[in-house]
Amino acid sequence: MAGGRVLSVRLAGGDATRARVDLLALAVTRDGMATALRPFERAIGRRVARELELRRFTAAEGSALVLVGGRRLGAPHLVVVGLGASGPVGADAWRRAADQVVVKAREVRARTAALVLGLPPADSAATIEVLAEAATLASYAFTEYRHDPERVALRTLALYGLGETDAGKTPAAGRNPANAAALRRGVVLAQATNEARTWINTPAAVLTPAALAAEAERVAAASGLTVEVDGPEGIAALGMGALLAVARGSAEAPRFIRLTYRPPGVSRRGADASARETRRRIALVGKGITFDSGGLSLKTADGMEHMKRDMAGGAAVIGAMRAIAALRPPVEVRAYVPASENMIGGSAMKPGDVLRTAAGKTIEVVNTDAEGRLVLADALAVAVRDAPHAIVDIATLTGAVRTALGTRVAAVLGNDVALVRALLDAGAASGERLWQLPLVSAYRSQLDSAVADLRNVAADGHGGTIHAALMLQEFVAGRPWAHLDIAGVAFTERDLPCTPRGAVGFGVRLLTRFVLAAAGTAEDQGAATGGQRDAPARANVRGTPPVDGDADALGVSSAAAPRRRRRASGRPRRARGSPRG
Repeated sequence: MAGGRVLSVRLAGGDATRARVDLLALAVTRDGMATALRPFERAIGRRVARELELRRFTAAEGSALVLVGGRRLGAPHLVVVGLGASGPVGADAWRRAADQVVVKAREVRARTAALVLGLPPADSAATIEVLAEAATLASYAFTEYRHDPERVALRTLALYGLGETDAGKTPAAGRNPANAAALRRGVVLAQATNEARTWINTPAAVLTPAALAAEAERVAAASGLTVEVDGPEGIAALGMGALLAVARGSAEAPRFIRLTYRPPGVSRRGADASARETRRRIALVGKGITFDSGGLSLKTADGMEHMKRDMAGGAAVIGAMRAIAALRPPVEVRAYVPASENMIGGSAMKPGDVLRTAAGKTIEVVNTDAEGRLVLADALAVAVRDAPHAIVDIATLTGAVRTALGTRVAAVLGNDVALVRALLDAGAASGERLWQLPLVSAYRSQLDSAVADLRNVAADGHGGTIHAALMLQEFVAGRPWAHLDIAGVAFTERDLPCTPRGAVGFGVRLLTRFVLAAAGTAEDQGAATGGQRDAPARANVRGTPPVDGDADALGVSSAAAPRRRRRASGRPRRARGSPRG
């Protein structure tokens, strides 16, 4: 599925004032502006300083001023980007600087650009990772359905000033292996996010459950993941009655997508053998409702407008698996995405129906528009069968979370303190912020049903995000588990730093960083913060003892070893006959 031209980010050395690019950007703080401008004054005099003073440029964070370059400068356009009043510079300031470089390059129709850091960063590798990631994210544009795309794509970005203090003359920072690894990590995370954005932005008539499964198979083949895709018959064999019920009203048959990343040295001899060979296994579960009409509990027209995005959790999980496969942490990761539409029709699920899930528990359907928790219940139950040491699910689940936290912060709830803490740390490191909400056990009785084990909507309409998480907790069999509700952050109606209007791709970087930290492969859990956080070097995820008796299964620190490329080996079980509905 097309995602547009990919930005190439590289590390550069030498005299930045001679860089032959369309746009040359200089990132400065207010207090360090004079020092940062000296190399440029040698090339083009004090004209830049006078112009900045005339325009009262204060280097406020996220500000940028475009100036005309000179004949003695290698670029026709010079942009001065603000990092704030003074150092040290945090990750958000570096992200906004990279975003402004891409935005200004687009405005002047530049295809090549260079960014010079006007002050030495606290941590070169961490700053490189942030800049590479942010620039790649900011360069994203969804133009698949535009006849004449307006945007001119920035093709290359060179990063200067990551070696010596002098911003004008720097060695090639790329000679440092840590810097090169940081650059690659930032690009991998951003490209996986951008791919998830494309899936979310794609119209639901195109990205059907079958099409999403095909994208997962493509990612698996390219990344060396194993994949298995089940159609209605396979889903029924797994006992996933809730997923089948949600899909009944649609002409599009459901799919259940499973992806597996195994670190080097772990065979594919099945779940039991794998449990003996690897001490660590993480399950990622993502809601994959490719369009949600609300079912017979029909949404309003306004409420239905952007419901192609209801598979954003599934997209985040598949995108994270792509990044995880590229970064090769020494921990096994399994992904589960129940994909379906929720539509109206003669065969559609009805209020009052009682559904039997893969866990054997039954759910009374009170509201068909609370379908996400139904398909997640089945997926969580199947994930538990694979004996994971930690489970994280991610979903656009409740409108209540948007009311509580707005559109820039997602909710996290869970039954394990250390697991939730690790996710909060990963969110802070990735710039994808989380806020913990409580799992109030006293609310559980509001999910009691007179005819089934539980109902899918609480009797009390308040606290909807907590109610939904309490229902999901019923299907994790006491294993360490956390739930991310991203309904408020999955989509933006306006351009944000590093995020153009449309799909955000929230969760890809957060989940990947969580896995890297749990595996002990992250250089620092604060790596993407520009070295400005006092975070632990790795997250030691502890919880209830898993079935093999390893109570500290995720607290590892071994480095990732090279992993040979694997072919996608899953043999998809396709639906036979026409889908119900």
